[in-house]
Amino acid sequence: MARGVKQLIFFVSLFLTLLVLCRGSTIGVCYGRNADDLPTPDKVAQLVQQHKIKYLRIYDSNIQVLKAFANTGVELMIGITNSDLLPFSQFQSNVDTWLRNSILPYYPAARITCITVGAEVTESPGNASALVVPAMHNVLVALKKVGLHKKIKVSSTHSLGVLDSPNNVSLDYALFESSSEVIDPNTGLLYTNMFDAQIDAIYFALMALNFRTIKVMVTETGWPSKGSSKEKAATPDNAQTYNTNLIRHVINNSGTPAKLGEELDIYIFSLFNENRKPGIESERNWGLFYPDQTSVYNLDFSGKGNAIDWACGSGNVDCSAIQPSQPCFEPDTLVSHASYAFNSYYQQNGATDVACSFGGTGVKVDKDPSYDNCMYMITGTNKTAASNTTAIAATSSSAQNEAYAWISSFLLMTSIVYFFI
Repeated sequence: MARGVKQLIFFVSLFLTLLVLCRGSTIGVCYGRNADDLPTPDKVAQLVQQHKIKYLRIYDSNIQVLKAFANTGVELMIGITNSDLLPFSQFQSNVDTWLRNSILPYYPAARITCITVGAEVTESPGNASALVVPAMHNVLVALKKVGLHKKIKVSSTHSLGVLDSPNNVSLDYALFESSSEVIDPNTGLLYTNMFDAQIDAIYFALMALNFRTIKVMVTETGWPSKGSSKEKAATPDNAQTYNTNLIRHVINNSGTPAKLGEELDIYIFSLFNENRKPGIESERNWGLFYPDQTSVYNLDFSGKGNAIDWACGSGNVDCSAIQPSQPCFEPDTLVSHASYAFNSYYQQNGATDVACSFGGTGVKVDKDPSYDNCMYMITGTNKTAASNTTAIAATSSSAQNEAYAWISSFLLMTSIVYFFI
Protein backbone atom coordinates (compact mmCIF):
# COMPACT_ATOMS: atom_id res chain seq x y z
CA MET A 1 0.00 0.00 0.00
CA ALA A 2 1.44 3.42 -0.97
CA ARG A 3 2.66 5.65 1.87
CA GLY A 4 3.19 9.41 1.74
CA VAL A 5 3.27 12.18 4.37
CA LYS A 6 0.22 10.49 5.77
CA GLN A 7 -1.01 6.98 5.16
CA LEU A 8 -4.15 6.54 3.13
CA ILE A 9 -6.64 4.02 4.48
CA PHE A 10 -8.25 2.13 1.63
CA PHE A 11 -11.69 0.58 1.61
CA VAL A 12 -13.10 -2.16 -0.55
CA SER A 13 -16.15 -1.11 -2.51
CA LEU A 14 -17.98 -2.71 -5.40
CA PHE A 15 -17.82 -1.44 -8.97
CA LEU A 16 -18.96 -2.84 -12.27
CA THR A 17 -15.51 -2.65 -13.84
CA LEU A 18 -12.51 -4.85 -13.07
CA LEU A 19 -9.16 -3.41 -12.12
CA VAL A 20 -5.89 -5.25 -12.68
CA LEU A 21 -4.75 -3.99 -9.28
CA CYS A 22 -7.27 -6.24 -7.58
CA ARG A 23 -8.40 -8.72 -10.21
CA GLY A 24 -8.42 -12.04 -8.39
CA SER A 25 -9.67 -15.34 -9.74
CA THR A 26 -12.17 -15.21 -12.58
CA ILE A 27 -15.16 -17.35 -13.53
CA GLY A 28 -15.87 -18.02 -17.20
CA VAL A 29 -18.16 -20.30 -19.18
CA CYS A 30 -17.53 -22.56 -22.18
CA TYR A 31 -19.72 -21.89 -25.23
CA GLY A 32 -19.90 -25.14 -27.19
CA ARG A 33 -22.07 -25.32 -30.29
CA ASN A 34 -22.38 -29.04 -31.05
CA ALA A 35 -26.15 -28.82 -31.40
CA ASP A 36 -28.78 -28.07 -34.02
CA ASP A 37 -31.22 -26.15 -31.83
CA LEU A 38 -29.15 -23.37 -30.27
CA PRO A 39 -30.03 -19.65 -30.42
CA THR A 40 -28.16 -17.40 -32.82
CA PRO A 41 -24.84 -15.93 -31.63
CA ASP A 42 -26.48 -12.50 -31.30
CA LYS A 43 -29.03 -13.89 -28.86
CA VAL A 44 -26.31 -15.80 -27.03
CA ALA A 45 -24.36 -12.57 -26.58
CA GLN A 46 -27.45 -10.96 -25.05
CA LEU A 47 -27.92 -13.93 -22.71
CA VAL A 48 -24.30 -13.83 -21.59
CA GLN A 49 -24.49 -10.11 -20.82
CA GLN A 50 -27.83 -10.52 -19.06
CA HIS A 51 -26.25 -12.99 -16.66
CA LYS A 52 -23.10 -10.90 -16.27
CA ILE A 53 -20.79 -13.58 -17.61
CA LYS A 54 -17.55 -11.73 -18.36
CA TYR A 55 -15.33 -14.52 -19.68
CA LEU A 56 -16.23 -16.96 -22.45
CA ARG A 57 -14.39 -19.80 -24.14
CA ILE A 58 -15.25 -20.81 -27.69
CA TYR A 59 -13.66 -23.75 -29.46
CA ASP A 60 -12.92 -22.13 -32.80
CA SER A 61 -12.80 -18.66 -34.36
CA ASN A 62 -16.30 -18.56 -35.81
CA ILE A 63 -16.82 -15.19 -37.46
CA GLN A 64 -20.50 -14.89 -36.51
CA VAL A 65 -19.63 -15.45 -32.86
CA LEU A 66 -16.83 -12.88 -32.94
CA LYS A 67 -19.18 -10.35 -34.55
CA ALA A 68 -21.89 -11.05 -31.99
CA PHE A 69 -19.57 -10.40 -29.06
CA ALA A 70 -18.00 -7.25 -30.50
CA ASN A 71 -18.22 -4.30 -28.08
CA THR A 72 -19.83 -6.41 -25.35
CA GLY A 73 -16.79 -6.28 -23.07
CA VAL A 74 -16.83 -10.08 -22.73
CA GLU A 75 -13.30 -11.50 -22.84
CA LEU A 76 -12.97 -14.33 -25.34
CA MET A 77 -10.71 -17.36 -25.34
CA ILE A 78 -10.81 -18.70 -28.89
CA GLY A 79 -9.54 -22.02 -30.22
CA ILE A 80 -7.67 -23.52 -33.14
CA THR A 81 -9.18 -26.93 -33.79
CA ASN A 82 -7.22 -30.16 -33.98
CA SER A 83 -8.05 -30.41 -37.68
CA ASP A 84 -6.08 -27.20 -38.28
CA LEU A 85 -2.96 -28.32 -36.44
CA LEU A 86 -1.31 -29.89 -39.49
CA PRO A 87 -1.57 -26.87 -41.84
CA PHE A 88 -0.81 -24.44 -39.01
CA SER A 89 2.30 -26.36 -37.97
CA GLN A 90 3.63 -26.76 -41.52
CA PHE A 91 3.43 -23.27 -43.00
CA GLN A 92 3.64 -19.85 -41.35
CA SER A 93 1.65 -18.40 -44.25
CA ASN A 94 -1.39 -20.47 -43.26
CA VAL A 95 -1.41 -18.92 -39.79
CA ASP A 96 -0.76 -15.43 -41.13
CA THR A 97 -3.74 -15.75 -43.49
CA TRP A 98 -5.99 -17.07 -40.69
CA LEU A 99 -5.03 -14.20 -38.42
CA ARG A 100 -5.50 -11.61 -41.16
CA ASN A 101 -8.91 -12.92 -42.30
CA SER A 102 -10.48 -14.41 -39.18
CA ILE A 103 -9.15 -12.39 -36.24
CA LEU A 104 -7.85 -8.93 -37.11
CA PRO A 105 -11.08 -7.66 -38.76
CA TYR A 106 -12.94 -8.23 -35.46
CA TYR A 107 -10.25 -7.31 -32.94
CA PRO A 108 -10.21 -5.42 -30.58
CA ALA A 109 -14.01 -4.96 -30.74
CA ALA A 110 -14.13 -8.67 -29.93
CA ARG A 111 -11.95 -8.83 -26.79
CA ILE A 112 -9.82 -11.85 -27.66
CA THR A 113 -7.34 -12.44 -24.85
CA CYS A 114 -6.19 -16.01 -25.45
CA ILE A 115 -5.78 -18.50 -28.30
CA THR A 116 -5.73 -22.21 -27.50
CA VAL A 117 -3.93 -24.31 -30.08
CA GLY A 118 -5.49 -27.76 -30.28
CA ALA A 119 -7.70 -29.36 -27.64
CA GLU A 120 -6.84 -32.43 -25.57
CA VAL A 121 -4.72 -33.80 -28.40
CA THR A 122 -3.49 -36.78 -26.38
CA GLU A 123 -7.09 -37.99 -26.08
CA SER A 124 -8.09 -37.42 -29.71
CA PRO A 125 -7.93 -40.02 -32.49
CA GLY A 126 -4.64 -39.94 -34.36
CA ASN A 127 -2.68 -38.28 -31.56
CA ALA A 128 -1.45 -34.98 -32.98
CA SER A 129 0.75 -34.01 -30.02
CA ALA A 130 3.83 -33.50 -32.19
CA LEU A 131 2.02 -30.78 -34.15
CA VAL A 132 1.00 -28.62 -31.19
CA VAL A 133 4.27 -26.85 -30.36
CA PRO A 134 5.15 -25.99 -34.01
CA ALA A 135 1.62 -24.65 -34.50
CA MET A 136 1.84 -22.61 -31.29
CA HIS A 137 5.17 -21.19 -32.45
CA ASN A 138 3.69 -20.09 -35.75
CA VAL A 139 0.70 -18.48 -34.01
CA LEU A 140 3.09 -16.54 -31.77
CA VAL A 141 5.13 -15.40 -34.77
CA ALA A 142 1.97 -14.23 -36.52
CA LEU A 143 0.90 -12.26 -33.43
CA LYS A 144 4.36 -10.68 -33.17
CA LYS A 145 4.12 -9.47 -36.74
CA VAL A 146 1.03 -7.41 -35.86
CA GLY A 147 2.17 -6.40 -32.37
CA LEU A 148 -0.37 -8.48 -30.43
CA HIS A 149 1.92 -11.05 -28.82
CA LYS A 150 1.77 -9.27 -25.46
CA LYS A 151 -1.99 -8.82 -25.54
CA ILE A 152 -3.10 -12.29 -26.62
CA LYS A 153 -1.77 -15.38 -24.82
CA VAL A 154 -1.07 -18.60 -26.67
CA SER A 155 -1.26 -22.07 -25.15
CA SER A 156 -2.96 -25.47 -25.42
CA THR A 157 -5.46 -27.45 -23.34
CA HIS A 158 -4.82 -30.93 -22.01
CA SER A 159 -7.09 -33.60 -20.60
CA LEU A 160 -7.00 -34.60 -16.96
CA GLY A 161 -9.31 -37.57 -17.37
CA VAL A 162 -6.50 -39.97 -16.45
CA LEU A 163 -6.48 -38.58 -12.92
CA ASP A 164 -10.10 -39.41 -12.21
CA SER A 165 -11.17 -42.58 -10.44
CA PRO A 166 -14.95 -42.34 -9.91
CA ASN A 167 -15.06 -45.70 -8.14
CA ASN A 168 -12.96 -44.31 -5.30
CA VAL A 169 -14.48 -40.86 -4.90
CA SER A 170 -17.42 -40.08 -2.65
CA LEU A 171 -20.12 -37.82 -4.01
CA ASP A 172 -19.70 -35.37 -1.12
CA TYR A 173 -15.96 -35.13 -1.78
CA ALA A 174 -16.61 -34.32 -5.44
CA LEU A 175 -19.33 -31.77 -4.63
CA PHE A 176 -17.25 -29.76 -2.11
CA GLU A 177 -19.62 -31.06 0.59
CA SER A 178 -17.31 -33.37 2.53
CA SER A 179 -17.32 -32.85 6.31
CA SER A 180 -13.95 -34.53 6.77
CA GLU A 181 -10.45 -34.16 5.40
CA VAL A 182 -8.23 -36.52 3.45
CA ILE A 183 -4.51 -36.61 4.15
CA ASP A 184 -2.18 -37.02 1.19
CA PRO A 185 0.25 -39.72 2.37
CA ASN A 186 3.11 -38.28 0.31
CA THR A 187 2.88 -34.62 1.32
CA GLY A 188 0.81 -34.59 4.50
CA LEU A 189 -1.48 -31.98 2.94
CA LEU A 190 -5.17 -32.04 3.87
CA TYR A 191 -7.90 -32.10 1.21
CA THR A 192 -11.64 -31.58 1.55
CA ASN A 193 -12.54 -31.85 -2.15
CA MET A 194 -11.49 -33.58 -5.36
CA PHE A 195 -11.03 -30.32 -7.27
CA ASP A 196 -8.10 -29.16 -5.13
CA ALA A 197 -6.54 -32.62 -5.23
CA GLN A 198 -6.60 -32.60 -9.04
CA ILE A 199 -5.20 -29.09 -9.32
CA ASP A 200 -2.38 -29.91 -6.91
CA ALA A 201 -1.64 -33.07 -8.90
CA ILE A 202 -0.86 -30.74 -11.82
CA TYR A 203 1.31 -28.49 -9.68
CA PHE A 204 3.33 -31.41 -8.31
CA ALA A 205 3.75 -32.91 -11.78
CA LEU A 206 5.07 -29.58 -13.05
CA MET A 207 7.38 -29.18 -10.08
CA ALA A 208 8.75 -32.66 -10.69
CA LEU A 209 9.82 -31.36 -14.10
CA ASN A 210 11.26 -28.22 -12.45
CA PHE A 211 8.48 -25.91 -13.70
CA ARG A 212 7.48 -24.01 -10.57
CA THR A 213 6.03 -20.74 -11.84
CA ILE A 214 3.63 -21.80 -14.60
CA LYS A 215 0.09 -20.59 -14.01
CA VAL A 216 -2.67 -23.18 -14.28
CA MET A 217 -6.10 -22.33 -15.65
CA VAL A 218 -9.04 -24.74 -15.63
CA THR A 219 -10.66 -24.46 -19.04
CA GLU A 220 -13.43 -27.00 -18.47
CA THR A 221 -15.07 -28.18 -15.28
CA GLY A 222 -18.70 -28.87 -14.51
CA TRP A 223 -21.42 -31.38 -13.74
CA PRO A 224 -24.23 -32.82 -15.90
CA SER A 225 -27.84 -32.28 -14.89
CA LYS A 226 -29.21 -35.40 -16.56
CA GLY A 227 -28.00 -38.88 -17.44
CA SER A 228 -29.08 -42.42 -18.13
CA SER A 229 -30.61 -44.64 -15.44
CA LYS A 230 -27.11 -45.74 -14.49
CA GLU A 231 -25.86 -42.16 -14.10
CA LYS A 232 -27.63 -41.47 -10.83
CA ALA A 233 -25.42 -38.58 -9.76
CA ALA A 234 -26.27 -36.58 -12.90
CA THR A 235 -29.09 -34.43 -11.49
CA PRO A 236 -29.95 -30.71 -11.52
CA ASP A 237 -29.46 -30.53 -7.75
CA ASN A 238 -25.96 -32.01 -7.92
CA ALA A 239 -25.04 -29.82 -10.88
CA GLN A 240 -26.20 -26.70 -9.04
CA THR A 241 -24.40 -27.77 -5.86
CA TYR A 242 -21.12 -28.44 -7.66
CA ASN A 243 -21.03 -25.23 -9.68
CA THR A 244 -22.22 -23.05 -6.79
CA ASN A 245 -19.62 -24.50 -4.44
CA LEU A 246 -16.99 -24.30 -7.16
CA ILE A 247 -17.59 -20.57 -7.65
CA ARG A 248 -17.60 -19.96 -3.90
CA HIS A 249 -14.39 -21.97 -3.50
CA VAL A 250 -12.52 -20.22 -6.30
CA ILE A 251 -13.71 -16.69 -5.76
CA ASN A 252 -12.32 -16.37 -2.24
CA ASN A 253 -8.79 -16.90 -3.62
CA SER A 254 -7.88 -19.34 -0.87
CA GLY A 255 -5.94 -21.41 -3.37
CA THR A 256 -5.21 -25.10 -2.87
CA PRO A 257 -3.38 -26.87 -0.04
CA ALA A 258 -0.17 -26.81 -2.08
CA LYS A 259 -0.66 -23.26 -3.39
CA LEU A 260 -2.33 -21.26 -0.64
CA GLY A 261 -3.63 -17.90 -1.84
CA GLU A 262 -2.98 -18.76 -5.49
CA GLU A 263 -5.50 -17.26 -7.89
CA LEU A 264 -7.14 -19.79 -10.20
CA ASP A 265 -9.23 -18.92 -13.25
CA ILE A 266 -11.88 -21.44 -14.27
CA TYR A 267 -14.34 -21.99 -17.10
CA ILE A 268 -17.57 -23.83 -16.33
CA PHE A 269 -18.68 -26.38 -18.90
CA SER A 270 -20.99 -25.59 -20.56
CA LEU A 271 -23.28 -22.75 -21.57
CA PHE A 272 -25.90 -24.95 -23.31
CA ASN A 273 -26.99 -28.55 -23.46
CA GLU A 274 -25.67 -29.83 -26.80
CA ASN A 275 -27.92 -32.42 -28.44
CA ARG A 276 -25.45 -33.57 -31.10
CA LYS A 277 -22.66 -34.63 -28.76
CA PRO A 278 -21.93 -38.35 -29.02
CA GLY A 279 -21.63 -40.73 -26.11
CA ILE A 280 -23.68 -41.46 -23.02
CA GLU A 281 -26.74 -39.41 -22.06
CA SER A 282 -24.90 -37.12 -19.66
CA GLU A 283 -22.61 -35.88 -22.47
CA ARG A 284 -25.55 -33.90 -23.89
CA ASN A 285 -26.62 -32.39 -20.58
CA TRP A 286 -23.79 -30.33 -19.11
CA GLY A 287 -25.45 -27.03 -19.98
CA LEU A 288 -26.37 -24.19 -17.67
CA PHE A 289 -29.13 -23.23 -20.12
CA TYR A 290 -31.57 -25.03 -22.36
CA PRO A 291 -31.56 -24.05 -26.05
CA ASP A 292 -34.63 -21.85 -25.39
CA GLN A 293 -32.34 -19.81 -23.07
CA THR A 294 -34.13 -20.78 -19.85
CA SER A 295 -31.93 -21.84 -16.94
CA VAL A 296 -31.46 -25.52 -16.17
CA TYR A 297 -30.94 -24.37 -12.57
CA ASN A 298 -30.18 -21.07 -10.86
CA LEU A 299 -26.53 -20.03 -10.63
CA ASP A 300 -24.92 -16.77 -9.55
CA PHE A 301 -22.19 -16.26 -12.17
CA SER A 302 -20.88 -13.04 -10.66
CA GLY A 303 -20.07 -14.74 -7.39
CA LYS A 304 -21.16 -11.69 -5.40
CA GLY A 305 -23.82 -13.55 -3.50
CA ASN A 306 -21.49 -16.50 -3.01
CA ALA A 307 -18.71 -14.17 -1.93
CA ILE A 308 -20.91 -12.51 0.71
CA ASP A 309 -21.92 -15.92 2.04
CA TRP A 310 -18.27 -16.92 2.22
CA ALA A 311 -17.08 -13.67 3.82
CA CYS A 312 -19.80 -13.82 6.48
CA GLY A 313 -19.17 -17.54 7.06
CA SER A 314 -15.78 -19.08 6.50
CA GLY A 315 -14.23 -15.62 6.16
CA ASN A 316 -15.14 -14.87 9.81
CA VAL A 317 -16.58 -11.41 9.05
CA ASP A 318 -19.11 -10.04 11.54
CA CYS A 319 -22.03 -9.28 9.21
CA SER A 320 -24.55 -8.38 11.89
CA ALA A 321 -24.53 -4.75 10.72
CA ILE A 322 -26.11 -5.69 7.37
CA GLN A 323 -28.96 -7.67 8.92
CA PRO A 324 -32.54 -6.24 9.03
CA SER A 325 -33.01 -3.26 11.40
CA GLN A 326 -29.23 -2.82 11.73
CA PRO A 327 -27.26 0.32 10.69
CA CYS A 328 -25.95 -1.01 7.34
CA PHE A 329 -28.99 -2.99 6.18
CA GLU A 330 -30.31 -0.09 4.08
CA PRO A 331 -30.04 0.19 1.17
CA ASP A 332 -31.07 -3.46 0.99
CA THR A 333 -29.06 -4.24 -2.14
CA LEU A 334 -26.48 -6.86 -3.02
CA VAL A 335 -23.94 -4.18 -3.91
CA SER A 336 -24.28 -2.35 -0.60
CA HIS A 337 -24.12 -5.49 1.54
CA ALA A 338 -21.20 -6.88 -0.49
CA SER A 339 -19.29 -3.60 -0.12
CA TYR A 340 -19.58 -3.75 3.68
CA ALA A 341 -18.70 -7.44 3.95
CA PHE A 342 -15.78 -7.25 1.50
CA ASN A 343 -14.28 -4.23 3.22
CA SER A 344 -14.52 -5.89 6.64
CA TYR A 345 -12.75 -9.00 5.33
CA TYR A 346 -10.10 -6.86 3.63
CA GLN A 347 -9.37 -4.79 6.72
CA GLN A 348 -9.18 -7.67 9.19
CA ASN A 349 -6.91 -9.71 6.89
CA GLY A 350 -4.04 -7.29 6.51
CA ALA A 351 -5.41 -5.06 3.73
CA THR A 352 -3.58 -7.08 1.07
CA ASP A 353 -4.41 -7.47 -2.62
CA VAL A 354 -5.28 -11.14 -2.07
CA ALA A 355 -7.84 -10.09 0.55
CA CYS A 356 -9.53 -7.58 -1.73
CA SER A 357 -10.18 -9.38 -4.99
CA PHE A 358 -13.27 -11.56 -4.48
CA GLY A 359 -13.02 -12.81 -8.03
CA GLY A 360 -12.71 -9.36 -9.55
CA THR A 361 -15.79 -7.88 -7.83
CA GLY A 362 -13.82 -5.83 -5.30
CA VAL A 363 -11.65 -2.78 -5.92
CA LYS A 364 -9.76 -0.34 -3.70
CA VAL A 365 -11.00 3.22 -3.20
CA ASP A 366 -9.59 6.07 -1.15
CA LYS A 367 -12.92 7.55 -0.05
CA ASP A 368 -14.56 6.32 3.16
CA PRO A 369 -17.85 4.68 2.07
CA SER A 370 -19.37 5.00 5.56
CA TYR A 371 -22.77 6.71 5.62
CA ASP A 372 -25.26 7.81 8.28
CA ASN A 373 -24.81 5.38 11.18
CA CYS A 374 -23.19 2.70 9.00
CA MET A 375 -19.51 2.80 9.83
CA TYR A 376 -17.05 0.80 7.74
CA MET A 377 -14.11 -0.88 9.44
CA ILE A 378 -10.89 1.09 9.06
CA THR A 379 -8.40 -0.97 11.06
CA GLY A 380 -7.64 -4.69 10.92
CA THR A 381 -8.71 -6.92 13.76
CA ASN A 382 -7.23 -10.16 12.42
CA LYS A 383 -10.01 -12.34 13.80
CA THR A 384 -9.47 -16.07 13.67
CA ALA A 385 -11.65 -19.08 14.32
CA ALA A 386 -10.71 -22.60 15.30
CA SER A 387 -11.51 -25.37 12.85
CA ASN A 388 -13.89 -28.06 14.00
CA THR A 389 -12.86 -30.59 11.36
CA THR A 390 -10.79 -33.65 12.05
CA ALA A 391 -8.22 -35.05 9.65
CA ILE A 392 -8.48 -38.70 8.70
CA ALA A 393 -5.94 -40.91 7.01
CA ALA A 394 -8.22 -42.35 4.35
CA THR A 395 -11.11 -41.31 2.15
CA SER A 396 -14.45 -40.44 3.70
CA SER A 397 -16.33 -43.38 5.12
CA SER A 398 -19.55 -42.22 3.48
CA ALA A 399 -20.97 -44.41 0.76
CA GLN A 400 -19.03 -44.36 -2.48
CA ASN A 401 -21.05 -42.86 -5.31
CA GLU A 402 -20.46 -42.38 -8.98
CA ALA A 403 -19.02 -38.89 -9.37
CA TYR A 404 -19.32 -36.90 -12.56
CA ALA A 405 -17.24 -33.83 -11.73
CA TRP A 406 -14.32 -33.84 -14.07
CA ILE A 407 -11.79 -31.13 -14.61
CA SER A 408 -11.63 -32.27 -18.18
CA SER A 409 -8.93 -29.92 -19.31
CA PHE A 410 -6.52 -27.37 -18.00
CA LEU A 411 -4.48 -24.61 -19.51
CA LEU A 412 -0.85 -23.80 -18.79
CA MET A 413 -0.86 -20.02 -18.92
CA THR A 414 2.63 -18.79 -19.56
CA SER A 415 4.25 -16.89 -22.35
CA ILE A 416 4.82 -19.07 -25.36
CA VAL A 417 8.28 -17.50 -25.49
CA TYR A 418 9.15 -19.91 -22.70
CA PHE A 419 9.26 -22.73 -25.21
CA PHE A 420 11.26 -20.88 -27.82
CA ILE A 421 14.04 -18.91 -26.19
